[in-house]
Amino acid sequence: MHEIHQYDIGYEVATLPIVSLPALLDDAVVKERMGRSGLTQFSLRSVGDLSDQEALALKWLLAEYAVHGRGNKTFNQILPLGRAARGPVTLSYEGTKGTATLLGRELPLGGAPLVADDETLKRHLMRDYSFSAITGDWSQEELTKVYYALRHVKAADRPALHGLELARVGQLAADTQGGHRLALFSHVPDPIVGSPGRIRVADPTFEQDKVAFYGQSGTVIHPASAQILLHEVGHAVESLMPRSDARRNAGLAAESVGAGPYAANQTVPQEVIARALDLRYTELTEMNALLKLAFETVTALQKGSTDAATKRAACEAAGGKLRRLAQASQLDEARRLRDELQADYTALTSLYGDAIKVGNQGATASKEQFAHIVEEAGKLGDACWREFTQELVRWSEIRLLEVAWRSGHARLEPRRTGREQRFVAYVNTNGIRHDLTPYTTAYFQTSQAGGELYAEAFSLWLVHPEGLAEHSPALRAYFDDGQYRQDA
Repeated sequence: MHEIHQYDIGYEVATLPIVSLPALLDDAVVKERMGRSGLTQFSLRSVGDLSDQEALALKWLLAEYAVHGRGNKTFNQILPLGRAARGPVTLSYEGTKGTATLLGRELPLGGAPLVADDETLKRHLMRDYSFSAITGDWSQEELTKVYYALRHVKAADRPALHGLELARVGQLAADTQGGHRLALFSHVPDPIVGSPGRIRVADPTFEQDKVAFYGQSGTVIHPASAQILLHEVGHAVESLMPRSDARRNAGLAAESVGAGPYAANQTVPQEVIARALDLRYTELTEMNALLKLAFETVTALQKGSTDAATKRAACEAAGGKLRRLAQASQLDEARRLRDELQADYTALTSLYGDAIKVGNQGATASKEQFAHIVEEAGKLGDACWREFTQELVRWSEIRLLEVAWRSGHARLEPRRTGREQRFVAYVNTNGIRHDLTPYTTAYFQTSQAGGELYAEAFSLWLVHPEGLAEHSPALRAYFDDGQYRQDA
């Protein structure tokens, strides 16, 4: 069963039923088949000279596929040429006239065969596109197709690939609309994310190359897998801004707890992010110990206890008001500093309580709440409390990154990017039809989701922009003009 169903781009891709050439294919067989086809005229074209066997095959295929409902249509498909040979063929029907164009004699790769082995190709791809990893079992031919497909990604769009994992997998489960069995881009749409996502490419992606291709005479011929892969790249481009901001936030979070630095294409470990999002000292054990030390030191000084020197030494080490308490020459001065430390402790522990409450609000916590914690922590500037106030400030600033991300990217439509929102508005304003494929239509009909149409249009713009213009000149213009890179 065909996976690709591409419509209204000047030709249909892989929509013809699979057929085999007759075991005996000669002039008589072709003449008989032509006589039953309804065709009155035909022409044959090719890249290079046609062999007699190829000419017979093309004439028979023209006749075989010339059935009711295929008039005035053009079809791209990998078709049999005889003696186990297959190649990309365009069949065009206009009334009772048919034209067959042979565009090659091998399954297209997207370019000339490469002599590099698979490990060398992986290194080139890692270098050129800054993937975090290329995983799974890839053949040299598959990597060659990936190499040529990604060369069509514009330089301005390549940052969308930075840090992604490119994974080869066996199978993928279909989504709710029946799509993405071939390949899938996925990422976590959260404010602080250590990995910007991954593209998984499944077996059926390359199986499509046996039946489908893109392009026409005079253009580069692309295997179907190129369009499939570039569709997933389109999703990465559409979601670039929130993903890159989330990954940047992860790097800042890691640095706040002394981890890293991590290169832009490296994944920040989840345990590091979890540590950065955790507010330390919430059990107040260390703060309690310092206040207890202040009281015990004053008591020891009052009583002239033998451990007074030990207490003073501990206060000296703690610094700030505790050091001044240890150095106080008068008992009244020591008591005053103890009372100040008590007031500081009360304010600090109250601020920790506020921070815990705000943190528990999750996504509803506001910028003002975290900013208030930072401001109040700054007022408790004594050195003996610095470790705790700095932790409050560090934690609040990381949480402020979350608030800013949500404010900048969630807007009124959570989990939908600014580029998608802008694209949907453009499509609706310009009356652009959604039916590039059945699932681009389905997504629009169910939820006005434009991500699939965006990605499909992006991929067609790269592999055959003339085909995209056939569907909608306004849609091609959206990509030609770079509007697809603009956020709402």
